[in-house]
Amino acid sequence: MSLNFLSEGKRLIKVDEKYEDIYTTLTEKTGLAIHEIFYLCTLLGFKSQQKSEEFIGGRKEFRVSYLEETQRSVLYAIANETIKLSELTTSDAINSVIKEYQRYSNGGMEILIENVLNNHYKDGRLQENYTKYDIDILKYIYDQLIAIPF
Repeated sequence: MSLNFLSEGKRLIKVDEKYEDIYTTLTEKTGLAIHEIFYLCTLLGFKSQQKSEEFIGGRKEFRVSYLEETQRSVLYAIANETIKLSELTTSDAINSVIKEYQRYSNGGMEILIENVLNNHYKDGRLQENYTKYDIDILKYIYDQLIAIPF
């Protein structure tokens, strides 16, 4: 088994439908792509050990091949916390790991909503007229690094 299980075939990862509007707004206002927001949220969720119990795949999705090699390497390390990488030989095992990423991503999105986006978040949507989401997210990440270095 090689460390390519994420890139094999045309693997797609969906984001949770309840956060699709947030992904859309953040993509438009920050210039980040869906896969970059998903990756950021996955890292935040994993670092805080916060993940959702529920996940409902929405329409927004991305190909794993959009992730850079270093990003995939970090995801492999996260997978290794859940299952031995040598056991990732079946579609079920791989799908289980991807589901963990999705659950961590939801946890990270919940962290962003609670700690960063809360002043501009209402009824599952972000304010369209606010333009500094990128600055707010960077400030939060910087504050977290200063408070508790990795």
